Amino acid sequence: MWWPVSLASLSSGIYEFAQNGQIVPINEYIDQYGAGLQSNKARMAPEEAAMVDSLLTMPDGKIYTMPSISSLPTDNYSMMTWVYKPWLEKLKLQAPKNLDEFYDMCMAFKTRDPNGNGLADEIPISNSKSQANRIVTYIGNAFQYTDWEWYLKVSGGKVESNANNAEYRKTLEYVRKLMVDGLLDPLMYTQSNAELKAALAVDKVIVGVIPYASPSGYLNSSQEPMRSYDIIDMVEGPNGFKSTVKRGITINHDWLVTKKCKLPAVAVRVADYCFSDEGWKYLRYGEKGVDWEDPTGTDVMGQPASIKLLKDVYGLPSQNKIWRNHILFFYDIRYLQRQNDAKDLKEYEAKKYIGSQMLMKSAPPEAVPLKLNYPNLEDEGTVVRLRTELRSYIEEMQALFVMGDLALNDAEWNKYVNELNNRGLETYVSTVQKAYDNTVSKK
Repeated sequence: MWWPVSLASLSSGIYEFAQNGQIVPINEYIDQYGAGLQSNKARMAPEEAAMVDSLLTMPDGKIYTMPSISSLPTDNYSMMTWVYKPWLEKLKLQAPKNLDEFYDMCMAFKTRDPNGNGLADEIPISNSKSQANRIVTYIGNAFQYTDWEWYLKVSGGKVESNANNAEYRKTLEYVRKLMVDGLLDPLMYTQSNAELKAALAVDKVIVGVIPYASPSGYLNSSQEPMRSYDIIDMVEGPNGFKSTVKRGITINHDWLVTKKCKLPAVAVRVADYCFSDEGWKYLRYGEKGVDWEDPTGTDVMGQPASIKLLKDVYGLPSQNKIWRNHILFFYDIRYLQRQNDAKDLKEYEAKKYIGSQMLMKSAPPEAVPLKLNYPNLEDEGTVVRLRTELRSYIEEMQALFVMGDLALNDAEWNKYVNELNNRGLETYVSTVQKAYDNTVSKK
């Protein structure tokens, strides 16, 4: 069994392996032994289950991979921005509702010593290099629909770039002002996850805002100060516009069986064990009776719980007990339905659950989903290549504009837009449009 991480989203790569005889079809084994996968698909909406089948089935009509799937609202609506609530309370501030209030909150964090140590050491907004694009996404959704994966929006069924227009330029101007006024961490575009984690490991909290869905990568989710960070809503722009990222269902090719596997049926059964209730709980939560037990109460929303955690092993910054996301997974609402009889609103996944329900109210009716159903593998290859190249360029220029290495004047802006066009933006948009139309038509 092999997990091809580099090919997790590329059907054409899987099919090339298949055509070269390097991997074997697993349809018959899924039919015979895939009880876990099939039971989870039965929980999905019919159009989502059909999309899973469509994406897994190669042009020769065969299936070569076992997938990982997520229909979690916390993955769908994942533009989560966390604010350290004790600072709001100490400074007698409310969570911001618009761009002006967001700026004022950050300035108060910088100038009014909310951590009370008498030093001007507060960093209003910080992140690591790999998530530096999130602050642009958060602010951008006050001007237009803005995402960090496609840099595309949809209006009336028409796919358009959201990284080459006046709204995007206004977004960069706002974020540049945050940097100029000392509200945005200048290390954000260079520091690693490990470096940010080390910076946060101090006695006094120094960072007020973390625009990233999963800051548990930096902070222990079951301890302070993470327990006192809360998700805030998206903010309105000058024209009252407010949106949020809408990613849709996540489906990835994950495990496959090579031609050298002597027991392909056993390999598929191992993979399917990850989808079973027993396998999922063991590989994701740890030992029953030690790390978790069967639920007897309700979740934070008052609904029947799916599990009662005794220890949140996944939330530990370091552990050697569970596989985390290195297993096949099927995430749905059950993952969020952890027993929470005390209605502990500081519990990490409870906050993400509640936050996703808040954010979804700002979601647009149309957006390019994370997973598209391409009409052919050639189009998929084109989109994957252009998306990678364009996204890299867009985010490189984000950093240069925000840091001030390039001025946001007409001359530099026009150079940037022209270079997007030279790098294939028109082909990218038109090819995604075909895939988007194909995806929507199959719903």
